[in-house]
Amino acid sequence: MIFINVFSIFYIIVFSLIVLVIAVQNARTRKSFDSCREQKNEKGNPLIVCTRSFEPIGDIWTEIYCIEAKRETKKKDKKETGKKSDNQNDDDEQEVDNHLVYLVIPGNPGISTAYVYWLQEMVRLFYENLSKNETQKKWVKMTAMTISHANHCMDKDNQNKHKIFTLEEQIQHKVQFLHYLFERKFAKHANIQFVIAGHSIGSYIALKCLDHLHQANETCL
Repeated sequence: MIFINVFSIFYIIVFSLIVLVIAVQNARTRKSFDSCREQKNEKGNPLIVCTRSFEPIGDIWTEIYCIEAKRETKKKDKKETGKKSDNQNDDDEQEVDNHLVYLVIPGNPGISTAYVYWLQEMVRLFYENLSKNETQKKWVKMTAMTISHANHCMDKDNQNKHKIFTLEEQIQHKVQFLHYLFERKFAKHANIQFVIAGHSIGSYIALKCLDHLHQANETCL
């Protein structure tokens, strides 16, 4: 009996430590999320913007994090002469829509919050290196996004009703999300390129999504 009680206490301690680690991680993520929203550039305008939303992807309400950095672009001189300012390039107007979208599909437990800090750092470095990296100069804006697995993060009104989804359904969910990005969120953006990445099982899902897109002759990734 004493032997059993010792093991029970041990498992309770381990479980408590796991809960504590998760709570600390969530607190750190929330802190980084808040600081991300508050970052300003030298002119006082938002430099990095983080948003969290629940969107209907198909019939599944899904948690989505979106983190963006925007490079300043030079605007045309609005004088009546129609002349450009001295420091404006001929291709400024084309560069305004040059947009890079980086999407991460999570691994288990499939909660997008865990990736916010990492994506925030990626976007920050993207912005810092725009003037240094010749390859990056063509991109005016970067959007980093991550999406929770279907019903792995309960929406406020519990509209998903605790439904359990199979792996194939999770893959279809991500394919639907990609169509949401192509056809709705970024439909009006010119010269846009998508990069899709995955962590752990998310890598497998990403590859399956690519198979679906290639079969449909969609080549924007």
